Amino acid sequence: MSKIANGLKNPSAELAERLDDVLEAHGELAACRSSIPFRWSPAPEEEERLTLISQRPARLDTGALDALAALLAAQRRAEDAIGPTALLGPVASQLAAVMGILRDATGPLRDPLGRIAAEWTVFAGWLHAAVRQDAHALRLFGRGEELADDYDDGTIGTAATSFRGYVARRQGRPRAVVRAAMAAMATPGGRPPIGAEE
Repeated sequence: MSKIANGLKNPSAELAERLDDVLEAHGELAACRSSIPFRWSPAPEEEERLTLISQRPARLDTGALDALAALLAAQRRAEDAIGPTALLGPVASQLAAVMGILRDATGPLRDPLGRIAAEWTVFAGWLHAAVRQDAHALRLFGRGEELADDYDDGTIGTAATSFRGYVARRQGRPRAVVRAAMAAMATPGGRPPIGAEE
C-alpha cells in the first residue's frame, strides 16, 4: 500500500476492486485504475538512472533530465485523470528528491535541472491549492518563483505568480487577484496569460 500511495507501484486490478469494496466506492476505484493512461513511476531503466543520480549527482546527464521531465508530465496527466489528492504524497516525495539532486549538482546541466525543479515546485503548489491547502500552496508558489528567478525561467515564474492570483480569487480577495495578474504580466521572460494581450 505504501508503494502505491507513494507512486512507486501500480495497483493491480484485484487490489483496486478489493479497495473499492472496502471503501464502498461503488466501482469508482476499479474504473479509475483501468482508465489511467499513464505510468505511475519511471520505467525500470529510468528509475535506476534516477536512483544513481540521487546518490551521485555528478552522474547527471540529459537522459536523467528527460526522465524527470517525463515523470513530471505523467504526474500532470495523473492529476487530470484522478484528481490532486492522490498525488500530494508522491509529488512531495519526488520534489524532495529533485531538490536533493539539485542541491548537489554541478556543471552545465544544473540550470536545466533547476528549471525542472522550479516547475515541479509550482506543480506541487497547484496540487495543494486544488485541495484548498492555501498556506502551503502559497509557500510553494513563492519557492517556485525564487527558483524560476534563479534559473532564468520567466514562464514558470509567470505561472507561479498567476497561481497566487488563483488562490486569492478562491479566497475572495480581488485586489490580490489584480496584483498577481499584473505581476505575472510583468515577469521578465514570461508569456502573458491567455487573453491578456486583448
